[in-house]
Amino acid sequence: MRTKSFAGMVVMLSVTGCAIGPTSQVPIATTYEYTTQQKMQAAHHWDVLAEDVALRLKEHINELSVAGRTINVISDNNSPFHDAFEDLLITQMVNQGLDIRDNNHGALKLKFNTQVIRHSDRGYIREKAGLFTTAALVGTGVWAAINVVNGKRDAGIAGALIGSGVIADLFTGDIATISNKEVIINVSLMDGDKYIMRKTGIYYINEPDDSHYTKQYIPVSSEIPVVSEWE
Repeated sequence: MRTKSFAGMVVMLSVTGCAIGPTSQVPIATTYEYTTQQKMQAAHHWDVLAEDVALRLKEHINELSVAGRTINVISDNNSPFHDAFEDLLITQMVNQGLDIRDNNHGALKLKFNTQVIRHSDRGYIREKAGLFTTAALVGTGVWAAINVVNGKRDAGIAGALIGSGVIADLFTGDIATISNKEVIINVSLMDGDKYIMRKTGIYYINEPDDSHYTKQYIPVSSEIPVVSEWE
């Protein structure tokens, strides 16, 4: 009884200590729920985005009460992404049967812009759920999952199914490296100064690729006239 009473007193002191103790502690950091984010690593990924924008436009243009209106694609940047994405958008929109014209007065404007985010210290990044469990299954056997085949303890069949599937996932692009750089891409359809449709995407990019999305400044050369001292 004395032992139980002593334990109870310790618990009570611990609880009350938390309640009446110092209140200057900062909140403990916690993470968001597990999510995924795509990584742009090729011009093909830009084309996939352009196709998605064109499909959304075709799908919603009647709902926006602008059916039959022509569309101008406008880019206010001369980065490699902007130059390529403008052409890709035009191609995809033409393929969808949309009315695209160059500098048509009174047309709708399809504008896009980018913002590169550079993180200096990301801290710890939680791995994909099940990644290490999956690796352990491949390395040490499949006894923990042998019931996947008709509830029978058939390690041979389960091993073949799980092992081949996991290996395929590991070596066919299921895992991408985490980058400290991201890009935010906004695409807006405007009627005059009114936003009538907007799509925003956030993507990881490879470390050296931020120059693809930032404006390229062309140096202006200045000519200095040379005057002959003999004149």
